Amino acid sequence: MIKIYWKKLDKNAIIPTKSTEFSAGFDLFSLESKVIHPKKFGLFKTGIAWEVENKIDVGLCEINKFVYGQVQGRSGMAFNHSIELTNCGVIDMDYRGEIGVKLYNVGDEAYTVSEGDRIAQIIIKELPLVEVGEADELTESKRGSNGFGSSGK
Repeated sequence: MIKIYWKKLDKNAIIPTKSTEFSAGFDLFSLESKVIHPKKFGLFKTGIAWEVENKIDVGLCEINKFVYGQVQGRSGMAFNHSIELTNCGVIDMDYRGEIGVKLYNVGDEAYTVSEGDRIAQIIIKELPLVEVGEADELTESKRGSNGFGSSGK
C-alpha cells in the first residue's frame, strides 16, 4: 500500500478525500470563491501539498514505488455546469508546493465556485522505474519515423 501525507498550507484548506470507498480519485477542494466567466479560465488554490511514502516494507524486503498524482476534472461539473479542467495536471511525487487547479467555463453563463467546493480529483498512478541510456543506432520498427496521423484514424 502507498501512503500519502497531505499538508494544509492554509488553515481553511480541506484535506483531499474519497467520496466513496471505491472512488478512483481524491476530491480536491477550492480554497477560494471566484467567478469563472463564459469562455474564460479560473486558477484555483487548494491550500494543499503532498508527500508520498515510496518505501513499502513487504516483510522480507523493501519495495520502492514510483507514483504521481493525475489531476482530473469532475464529471458533474462538466455535465451540469459546463466547467472543465483545462488540462490533466501531473503532480510529481517530489513536488512539495501547492496543488492548483485550472478550470475553464465552456458554457454561456458565469459560474461561481465557492470556497470548499469540490473542483477536481487527484488520481494516484504508479509508474515503472525506468533506466535510460544513449544509443548510436535504433532498431528498425514497422512504423519507423512516420508521425502525426500515420497510424490511421
